[in-house]
Amino acid sequence: MGLRYRKTVKLLPGFKLNLTQNGLASVSIGSRKINIHISRNGIRANLGFLKRRLANKSKKKFN
Repeated sequence: MGLRYRKTVKLLPGFKLNLTQNGLASVSIGSRKINIHISRNGIRANLGFLKRRLANKSKKKFN
């Protein structure tokens, strides 16, 4: 089993960088309820509401 390194750095409220051993993995913008996640695989948007864990997720891949 190989070891993996992952670190999340919070730069500003609502702006986080996710780092791995290969460098920058992704950027997260927003709060827990409304979030945009940008990575090498594409852009993912999350919308959650009503404290009942209802969520709508959408994903757009890069060409």
